[in-house]
Amino acid sequence: MGEEGTIHEWLARAAAGDSLAVQRLILVYHGRLRALAAQRIGAELRGKVEPEDVLQLVYVDVVRRIGEFEHRGPDSFYHWLKSILDAKLIDLRRHYHAAARDLAREVAAGERPSSYEALAAHATIDSMTPSRVVAGNETESLLLAALAGLSDDHRRVLELRYLKGNALVEVALLMRRSPAAVQMLCGRAMRELRQAIQQISGVHP
Repeated sequence: MGEEGTIHEWLARAAAGDSLAVQRLILVYHGRLRALAAQRIGAELRGKVEPEDVLQLVYVDVVRRIGEFEHRGPDSFYHWLKSILDAKLIDLRRHYHAAARDLAREVAAGERPSSYEALAAHATIDSMTPSRVVAGNETESLLLAALAGLSDDHRRVLELRYLKGNALVEVALLMRRSPAAVQMLCGRAMRELRQAIQQISGVHP
């Protein structure tokens, strides 16, 4: 039996719900579908997801929904794959659009700037360090270096509170302490962080 005959048999078996036939057909059509996925990802999703990430979602759906497939010719399976791919891309665009909108709303409301911006603001890096240190996007490296030298509890409370953006009550639950104790720990940790920044940047009070 030639390749066309083999594919025809797999198509018939896939339509009957044979999962092994489905997997073999996926191998047959993967190259074409991957090229199509790369073409249709578009600027909105490029850099956020790779073609293989999208195809993983597609293939999971294909195996789960094989009972919906209707064998109507040699290319019917590929066209079915394309329809699922298009649906997944629409879902992903909606997901990332909603995520970007939510993030923009949070930043606009002043609730949660980016993690290092929040920590830098509380550590008052701009007023503590020379302009040469803060220039060139070196704030993040300065914070990481300073955090690395803190005690475990101090580093953890700052990470949870400012880098991960947890509320005081959430930090208290995660660290199994009272909110008052966490607030005091946060104050001590911030003082230690500022001292570390001053030492690293060569600035002394």
